[in-house]
Amino acid sequence: MLCVIAGFIVTLCTIPLLIRIAYRFNIVDRPDGRKIHGRPIPIFGGLAIYMGFILANILCSGVLSIDSSIMYGTVSIMLLGTLDDIWDIKALYKLLVQVICGGFVALSGVSLDFGLGVFDKIVSILWIVGITNAINLMDGLDGLAGGIVTIATLIFGIIGYKMGNDELLLLSLSVFGATLAFLIYNFHPAKIFMGDGGSLFLGFILSIISIMAVNGSKSSM
Repeated sequence: MLCVIAGFIVTLCTIPLLIRIAYRFNIVDRPDGRKIHGRPIPIFGGLAIYMGFILANILCSGVLSIDSSIMYGTVSIMLLGTLDDIWDIKALYKLLVQVICGGFVALSGVSLDFGLGVFDKIVSILWIVGITNAINLMDGLDGLAGGIVTIATLIFGIIGYKMGNDELLLLSLSVFGATLAFLIYNFHPAKIFMGDGGSLFLGFILSIISIMAVNGSKSSM
């Protein structure tokens, strides 16, 4: 429960500051004919979610207990999305970074286990990249992507608790608390967007959490 509270409070307190910074440096999503919002909206919500996620992990465990491959992967993906929010990176380059980060995580041990060796790693990378981009594509309506991830991480947190998997529980509840706070500012009319920095990070971490849940459920059978 502490993870939820910590992630929630950190994100909730960080968002107002990031809104001011985004307006100050003109890092906003401007309305056009395809978008429903009628004014520029800051797009730094992903940074607030990530800060809530990381600090919740530290506060709950006393140290940064996230596996190093997950840590490096999430940082890289979040920075990739944030830079894309600012400078609009080419899709091919974004895909390449996603594959590299997914490969790093999969080869470090967080991968689906079908007993098929290298094939397991390939499927895991495809899964990570696919879920990452699926959440990114869902981020088109106020509260949609954040709401889906909030519900999903709550479910995975319950699964982690039932299985006695502390890492799955910690990751899930840290994300749950952070995204729950973000939704307060993101439901229509949104005061901030998560941007690609947020949607890519959430898709990436959700794919990892889902792999942990699948592997855990198989090992408990």
